[in-house]
Amino acid sequence: MSAQAVQHDGYGYAIWIVPRGAAGAQLASVVSRLAPWLPKHHTPHATLRCHLASVPQARAVALAVAAVTAPFTLRVSAVVEACHVHYAPEEADDHCRAVHAVVSGDGFLPALSVASRALRESVFTPHTPHISLAYRYGAPYTAEEVANLHATAAGESAIDFRVESLTIASCHGLWHDWRVLEEIPLRGACAVSACRAALLRAARVVWLACHRLLLRLPRHWRSVKPSLACCTAPSVTPRTHDAGSIVEAPAEELVPAEA
Repeated sequence: MSAQAVQHDGYGYAIWIVPRGAAGAQLASVVSRLAPWLPKHHTPHATLRCHLASVPQARAVALAVAAVTAPFTLRVSAVVEACHVHYAPEEADDHCRAVHAVVSGDGFLPALSVASRALRESVFTPHTPHISLAYRYGAPYTAEEVANLHATAAGESAIDFRVESLTIASCHGLWHDWRVLEEIPLRGACAVSACRAALLRAARVVWLACHRLLLRLPRHWRSVKPSLACCTAPSVTPRTHDAGSIVEAPAEELVPAEA
């Protein structure tokens, strides 16, 4: 069944983690090979939360997560796995098939837990983070197709990427209708950047102070050198004893006469 014939409300508004920079470009290259039929605006992403009712709700949850979350690193596994996402379980032809790569990292579950608390959920239900690399509708992927997908991605090494922001997306309808709406930086990222900048400024101040001190030291040494004479050990003047009195004798008079 074609994508146009499938009807689905989608996933509402969602909070995504989107790889940026070189990692994002590498993932986009993998997606273009695995699913060349996907639209150009398709954004590889790991979903933090979905089925949010509105943009304000999605923004509020994202801000709650960003306020207490520092940047963290995730790794996209090179192993591609098949995942069947059922849009309409009662109709087999309406199934959306997704192929995804597992994502691992210590920062995902804490961020997911914060999102759950922000939504005031009584039960926290974690899920395995993944990045979908291909979507299609209709029959499930066969074992041969899965093997081919593995072979296609076999040359890809694990991809590490730094998470410094959350992305709010509209996931209404089918995947070709999904759109990125806005990006919210992690507060920890701002704090780390500000701390790094402050440290660099402090290091520069210290360096300049040390540099000025080094420039002044030679002149200081020259200016105080004459005054060091008063601090040197005094020369010992020989003394002679005469009738109980102490008489200082000139040093030259004590030099023995030549024979």
